[in-house]
Amino acid sequence: GKGRSHVAWETRTGRSEMSSPETASAPEEASDPQELKMQPRKLQMSSQQQNSPAPPAEMGTPLVRRVNSSAAAGSTRPVGTAEPEKMPTLARQGSSWEQYKAANKSNPLLTKCITTGVLMGAGNVLGQSVLMFKGRQKGFLLKKLAAFVIFGFFFSGPMGHVWLKFLNTRKTGLKGQALILYKIVLDRFLYGPAFNLIMMSFVYKVSGQSWPQMVKSLRASFWNAQVLNWKMWPIAQYVNFNYVPAELQLLYMNCIALVWTTSLSLLMS
Repeated sequence: GKGRSHVAWETRTGRSEMSSPETASAPEEASDPQELKMQPRKLQMSSQQQNSPAPPAEMGTPLVRRVNSSAAAGSTRPVGTAEPEKMPTLARQGSSWEQYKAANKSNPLLTKCITTGVLMGAGNVLGQSVLMFKGRQKGFLLKKLAAFVIFGFFFSGPMGHVWLKFLNTRKTGLKGQALILYKIVLDRFLYGPAFNLIMMSFVYKVSGQSWPQMVKSLRASFWNAQVLNWKMWPIAQYVNFNYVPAELQLLYMNCIALVWTTSLSLLMS
């Protein structure tokens, strides 16, 4: 009658059907008996889900981030392991120059000793090769080569390391080109003659000469060697003290000494 038409009118105008008192209070009847048996179990499961605490928001986040970062980088690294340390590009390529600079920085004395011994030996090999080519020497003299290598490793390398450190750290009050000239004078008129005398005596003795023979050989070759030293080394040291970093100055001297040792081997023959 009147009540039903009123509810139908509210439904057509968009109002809720619950506005009717009859429809709000009447419970919905279940048509299926099996569904009535399942309703208590559903209500119990729903209440358990509502009462269970929600997992923290941050749980799983690091794992997700690690998986995402690995996937983005295309990595097959297991989740949770640290990424390997990235090495410099030149080091991965095995650059000899970079390896030398790293060794010279971590262990300068040993690096300079090895470099000096190798280059002095190479200079003697070149000198002996020239002598054999000109017919002034028959066969290769291993004792002389060993003498140059041993002197370079145990004497020339340490002596050059200490001497250059002394020149570069000694305070004199001089600056600019005056300081450079001061270093060259000390290097060529103090260190140079003493170094040549010690080296030539050592090489003559280790090569098998007796003491009288060694003194005779020094008298015949030392002055010529010293004159050649003064012709070559002042210009080389001017470039060295002006433009070469302190940690690489001995390497520069060893490269020049490659030519110097070759010339000295010719003089000492």
